[in-house]
Amino acid sequence: PLMLTSAVLLVVSIFSLSGAFYLDWHPLVVVLFLCAIMASFSIGLGPFSFLIASESLGLSERATGMTLCAAINRCTSGTVALTAVSMYEALGSGGLFAVYGLTGFLSLPFYYYNVSETAGQSLEELSTRYSRARRREIELKPTDDGNRPAVQWYSDNDSVATKQVAPQATEGTMV
Repeated sequence: PLMLTSAVLLVVSIFSLSGAFYLDWHPLVVVLFLCAIMASFSIGLGPFSFLIASESLGLSERATGMTLCAAINRCTSGTVALTAVSMYEALGSGGLFAVYGLTGFLSLPFYYYNVSETAGQSLEELSTRYSRARRREIELKPTDDGNRPAVQWYSDNDSVATKQVAPQATEGTMV
Protein backbone atom coordinates (compact mmCIF):
# COMPACT_ATOMS: atom_id res chain seq x y z
CA PRO A 1 0.00 0.00 0.00
CA LEU A 2 2.86 2.43 0.68
CA MET A 3 4.21 2.25 -2.85
CA LEU A 4 0.78 2.71 -4.41
CA THR A 5 -0.02 5.56 -2.00
CA SER A 6 3.28 7.19 -2.91
CA ALA A 7 2.48 6.88 -6.63
CA VAL A 8 -0.99 8.41 -6.23
CA LEU A 9 0.33 11.27 -4.08
CA LEU A 10 3.10 11.88 -6.60
CA VAL A 11 0.64 12.10 -9.50
CA VAL A 12 -1.64 14.46 -7.56
CA SER A 13 1.33 16.64 -6.55
CA ILE A 14 2.68 16.81 -10.12
CA PHE A 15 -0.70 17.73 -11.59
CA SER A 16 -1.13 20.33 -8.83
CA LEU A 17 2.25 21.82 -9.69
CA SER A 18 1.30 21.88 -13.35
CA GLY A 19 -1.91 23.73 -12.46
CA ALA A 20 0.03 26.16 -10.27
CA PHE A 21 2.23 27.04 -13.24
CA TYR A 22 -0.74 27.38 -15.62
CA LEU A 23 -2.67 29.57 -13.17
CA ASP A 24 0.44 31.58 -12.23
CA TRP A 25 0.08 31.02 -8.50
CA HIS A 26 2.37 32.53 -5.90
CA PRO A 27 5.95 31.10 -5.98
CA LEU A 28 5.57 29.85 -2.39
CA VAL A 29 2.75 27.55 -3.53
CA VAL A 30 4.98 26.23 -6.31
CA VAL A 31 7.73 25.49 -3.78
CA LEU A 32 5.25 23.68 -1.52
CA PHE A 33 4.10 21.50 -4.42
CA LEU A 34 7.74 20.73 -5.29
CA CYS A 35 8.29 19.67 -1.66
CA ALA A 36 5.17 17.48 -1.86
CA ILE A 37 6.56 15.85 -5.02
CA MET A 38 9.90 15.11 -3.35
CA ALA A 39 8.25 13.77 -0.19
CA SER A 40 5.81 11.50 -2.03
CA PHE A 41 8.60 10.18 -4.27
CA SER A 42 10.91 9.51 -1.33
CA ILE A 43 8.45 7.41 0.69
CA GLY A 44 7.70 4.88 -2.03
CA LEU A 45 8.72 5.21 -5.65
CA GLY A 46 12.26 6.45 -4.93
CA PRO A 47 13.57 3.23 -3.38
CA PHE A 48 11.01 1.11 -5.27
CA SER A 49 13.24 -0.43 -7.93
CA PHE A 50 15.98 -1.34 -5.48
CA LEU A 51 13.52 -2.72 -2.94
CA ILE A 52 11.65 -4.89 -5.42
CA ALA A 53 14.91 -6.27 -6.83
CA SER A 54 16.31 -7.08 -3.41
CA GLU A 55 13.08 -8.78 -2.28
CA SER A 56 12.18 -10.69 -5.42
CA LEU A 57 15.52 -12.09 -6.52
CA GLY A 58 17.29 -15.09 -5.03
CA LEU A 59 20.69 -14.75 -3.45
CA SER A 60 22.51 -15.90 -6.56
CA GLU A 61 20.71 -13.36 -8.79
CA ARG A 62 20.53 -10.44 -6.36
CA ALA A 63 23.87 -8.77 -7.20
CA THR A 64 23.17 -8.86 -10.93
CA GLY A 65 19.62 -7.63 -10.39
CA MET A 66 20.70 -4.74 -8.19
CA THR A 67 23.32 -3.73 -10.76
CA LEU A 68 20.70 -3.81 -13.49
CA CYS A 69 18.31 -1.74 -11.36
CA ALA A 70 20.99 0.88 -10.73
CA ALA A 71 21.82 1.04 -14.44
CA ILE A 72 18.16 1.41 -15.48
CA ASN A 73 17.60 4.00 -12.74
CA ARG A 74 20.58 6.07 -13.97
CA CYS A 75 19.54 5.79 -17.61
CA THR A 76 16.00 6.88 -16.81
CA SER A 77 17.23 9.81 -14.73
CA GLY A 78 19.61 10.79 -17.51
CA THR A 79 16.84 10.65 -20.10
CA VAL A 80 14.61 12.89 -17.98
CA ALA A 81 17.47 15.34 -17.41
CA LEU A 82 18.38 15.45 -21.11
CA THR A 83 14.81 15.98 -22.32
CA ALA A 84 13.53 18.33 -19.61
CA VAL A 85 14.95 21.53 -21.12
CA SER A 86 13.65 20.78 -24.63
CA MET A 87 10.22 19.88 -23.26
CA TYR A 88 10.17 23.04 -21.14
CA GLU A 89 10.96 25.17 -24.19
CA ALA A 90 8.25 23.43 -26.22
CA LEU A 91 5.53 23.10 -23.56
CA GLY A 92 6.32 25.56 -20.79
CA SER A 93 6.49 24.73 -17.09
CA GLY A 94 2.84 23.71 -16.81
CA GLY A 95 3.00 21.47 -19.87
CA LEU A 96 6.24 19.85 -18.75
CA PHE A 97 4.76 18.79 -15.43
CA ALA A 98 1.47 17.81 -17.08
CA VAL A 99 3.40 15.31 -19.25
CA TYR A 100 5.18 13.96 -16.15
CA GLY A 101 1.86 13.72 -14.32
CA LEU A 102 0.24 11.89 -17.24
CA THR A 103 3.14 9.44 -17.34
CA GLY A 104 2.72 8.78 -13.62
CA PHE A 105 -1.05 8.40 -13.99
CA LEU A 106 -0.67 5.86 -16.80
CA SER A 107 1.74 3.81 -14.67
CA LEU A 108 -0.73 3.41 -11.77
CA PRO A 109 -2.52 0.35 -13.22
CA PHE A 110 0.84 -1.37 -13.70
CA TYR A 111 1.72 -0.85 -10.03
CA TYR A 112 -1.71 -1.99 -8.90
CA TYR A 113 -1.86 -5.19 -10.94
CA ASN A 114 1.78 -6.26 -11.15
CA VAL A 115 3.46 -5.35 -7.87
CA SER A 116 2.40 -7.65 -5.07
CA GLU A 117 2.45 -6.84 -1.36
CA THR A 118 5.47 -8.17 0.51
CA ALA A 119 4.79 -6.91 4.03
CA GLY A 120 5.13 -9.52 6.78
CA GLN A 121 7.09 -12.00 4.66
CA SER A 122 10.67 -13.01 5.31
CA LEU A 123 13.37 -12.61 2.70
CA GLU A 124 13.55 -16.40 2.34
CA GLU A 125 9.80 -16.64 1.70
CA LEU A 126 10.00 -13.91 -0.93
CA SER A 127 13.00 -15.51 -2.58
CA THR A 128 11.16 -18.83 -2.80
CA ARG A 129 7.99 -17.12 -4.03
CA TYR A 130 9.67 -15.25 -6.86
CA SER A 131 12.33 -17.79 -7.78
CA ARG A 132 12.00 -18.98 -11.36
CA ALA A 133 14.18 -22.01 -10.92
CA ARG A 134 13.25 -24.28 -8.09
CA ARG A 135 15.26 -27.42 -7.51
CA ARG A 136 13.93 -30.08 -9.83
CA GLU A 137 15.20 -33.60 -9.42
CA ILE A 138 15.75 -35.84 -12.36
CA GLU A 139 15.86 -39.63 -12.40
CA LEU A 140 19.16 -41.24 -11.63
CA LYS A 141 21.15 -41.93 -14.77
CA PRO A 142 24.41 -43.81 -15.09
CA THR A 143 27.30 -41.49 -15.79
CA ASP A 144 29.04 -41.62 -19.15
CA ASP A 145 32.13 -43.19 -17.64
CA GLY A 146 30.13 -46.09 -16.15
CA ASN A 147 30.68 -45.05 -12.54
CA ARG A 148 28.00 -44.65 -9.92
CA PRO A 149 24.75 -43.02 -11.05
CA ALA A 150 24.34 -39.29 -10.60
CA VAL A 151 21.38 -37.04 -9.91
CA GLN A 152 21.06 -33.74 -11.74
CA TRP A 153 19.04 -30.68 -10.83
CA TYR A 154 18.79 -27.04 -11.81
CA SER A 155 20.21 -24.70 -9.22
CA ASP A 156 19.11 -21.12 -8.48
CA ASN A 157 21.19 -19.71 -11.32
CA ASP A 158 19.79 -22.23 -13.87
CA SER A 159 23.06 -24.12 -14.15
CA VAL A 160 22.86 -27.88 -14.05
CA ALA A 161 24.40 -29.40 -10.94
CA THR A 162 25.42 -33.04 -10.80
CA LYS A 163 26.07 -35.06 -7.67
CA GLN A 164 27.31 -38.61 -7.38
CA VAL A 165 25.00 -40.72 -5.23
CA ALA A 166 25.55 -43.61 -2.90
CA PRO A 167 26.29 -47.02 -4.48
CA GLN A 168 23.03 -48.52 -3.15
CA ALA A 169 20.96 -46.17 -5.33
CA THR A 170 20.02 -47.82 -8.60
CA GLU A 171 19.13 -46.49 -11.96
CA GLY A 172 15.54 -45.27 -12.27
CA THR A 173 15.03 -44.43 -8.60
CA MET A 174 14.28 -40.94 -7.38
CA VAL A 175 16.42 -39.29 -4.71
